[in-house]
Amino acid sequence: MTDRNCGWAVGEGKIYRTIDSAKSWHEVTPKGASTIYSSFFLGPNAWVLSSDGVLYNTNNSGESWASENVPFSAGILFFIPSGNTFEGWMLKSYGPASGNEPVDVYKLVDGRWVLISKGEKVDDNKVKNNLPFEGEKTGFVFLPDGKTGFVTVQYRSPGKYGLYITKDSGFTWTEESLHISQKNSSILMKAPKVVNSSIVLTVCLENGSNTTTTFFDSDDKGKTWHKTASLETNGRVIDVYVLDKIHYYVLTDKNLYASDSESKWSNLSYPKNAFQIQFLNLKDGYALINSGRKTDILHTQDGGHLWAKP
Repeated sequence: MTDRNCGWAVGEGKIYRTIDSAKSWHEVTPKGASTIYSSFFLGPNAWVLSSDGVLYNTNNSGESWASENVPFSAGILFFIPSGNTFEGWMLKSYGPASGNEPVDVYKLVDGRWVLISKGEKVDDNKVKNNLPFEGEKTGFVFLPDGKTGFVTVQYRSPGKYGLYITKDSGFTWTEESLHISQKNSSILMKAPKVVNSSIVLTVCLENGSNTTTTFFDSDDKGKTWHKTASLETNGRVIDVYVLDKIHYYVLTDKNLYASDSESKWSNLSYPKNAFQIQFLNLKDGYALINSGRKTDILHTQDGGHLWAKP
């Protein structure tokens, strides 16, 4: 949902749009699009990447689409407003294999997609200032300055994680540390969330049946990080949503938790079989529910205490 009334959905190779708070949906899939491997939504603007290397773009909520052939077919798209247009990046993925994923960085320059950073490949010697071959890339975002960007990496080896930062729009990358010392835990790096000019990182430490979800934020473009909240749960973390710098939501396979301004956690009503959550503010939220062969949507208007169909 991009606001209380309007939102987008992707499912089974189709794009859908709502303008009535998720009560009804209509299909707006670009004509000719095959399997959809990536998408990015920003108000009435949307970018949809088809598996045949065609990128579709709309600025009128899907009423019409423009298309262009691009040098990638999978990965993570990211856009930010820039005057009357947008700056865009693509973290091109060559596909994960055995827990590793080679990637390249492309940038939209004068209307053309340009390769600006070549990542490591399987047989490369480690090269300074590029993104690693090892690990699966879970997040790719840029701050509003268009210079500072972040890539998160998840590894299969316990106690290992990756956080990479660029200060020059994605041309060069350096590895940063959050000072996490959990040698026996699997460290899951969630996609970073941009909050105004700050960045919030979510890190889940899985140790047996217990999970510790910790939130870090940075107000100085990644120079320093501050631990803002932490939650210990029994069971698997399904989804995490960051509303702002102090309000976080953690969905497990049994419970839904919310943090407040004092970093205290409360137990909300659990939307059974939910696999994705989003809150627009402290009252309005949505949950996607796995209902067998279909997906249901639930809406809350009281901060997650009562859920019902829109």
